[in-house]
Amino acid sequence: MTHRFAYRSRLLVTAMIVGILACLPELPRASAQSDSTDWEKAAGGKMSFDVASVKRNTSGNNSVNRNFPWTTTTDVPQTGGLFIATNVTLYGYISFAYKPNLVQQTTLAGMLPKWAQTERFDIEGRANGNPTGDQYRLMVQSLLADRFKLAIRFETRDVPVFALVFAKPGKFGPHLRLHVDSPPCADSSTGIVPPGVLLTEPDGFPQVCGRVAPMKPEVPGPIAAYGGRNVLLADLCNRLGYLAISELGRPLIDGTGLTGKVDISIEWAPPVPPNSNIIPAPQDEPGLAGALKEQLGLKLESMKTPLESIVIDHIEEPSPN
Repeated sequence: MTHRFAYRSRLLVTAMIVGILACLPELPRASAQSDSTDWEKAAGGKMSFDVASVKRNTSGNNSVNRNFPWTTTTDVPQTGGLFIATNVTLYGYISFAYKPNLVQQTTLAGMLPKWAQTERFDIEGRANGNPTGDQYRLMVQSLLADRFKLAIRFETRDVPVFALVFAKPGKFGPHLRLHVDSPPCADSSTGIVPPGVLLTEPDGFPQVCGRVAPMKPEVPGPIAAYGGRNVLLADLCNRLGYLAISELGRPLIDGTGLTGKVDISIEWAPPVPPNSNIIPAPQDEPGLAGALKEQLGLKLESMKTPLESIVIDHIEEPSPN
């Protein structure tokens, strides 16, 4: 069987690069149907801090501090009703408060004024009890509306995307196949190593089924490698997330028409930021678009599709406390 890559004799990438890629979050899927208020209703609707302060941070550094992790889960450590965040941009606070998905975060960044993405603010708020993460989000929403006069809404708009389609109709690349049951799927106690990297079978596909996640690349340098067994191509598009937007400039969606589950492995060389100390990958390593075509047999087709986007109707620099 064709192996995942033709570079078996090369060394594995450093653990540092693998760790960085493995820590990228799995983002909410972009959806054409609005469900933005479902979590807000479940959290109890409109809420406010009992008392809160907003101060501009003029420290000049980029060190962000928060008294609990800003994950997408509702469970957070009990803080006694105390919310503290320092040195965060308004873009960061909006992203926390409204839980935008990938496409919404992209459109949000394009709608905000420069100061809302560069100037930093400290917020401290107090509330009764021990609110959940989503309840804190609702309180920050109210605070942003009060102090920044933020008026925000969600609406469906036609958004530029790249659809993945077959480069040759119905022809799979060497690292894409319909899911096969042999060898049996491994569980997460044996098929994943810290920090969340999928182990692979001799054929180059992951041992674990049901998820798309980072794998160890086969080529030295700043290489990205992802794989999945018994997954949808839409899962790959979702998991690549910001990597795809940063390299291609648009989100990815599945346009192949495949309805069955597949096995996937893909490796590519992301662009190296200018003036960085990162040693570039070998010149013969493809970028994401090239890897999709060479390894999966898929090409990018430019199109627009209706997706729920964020719209900023009004925003002002903060009022005094």
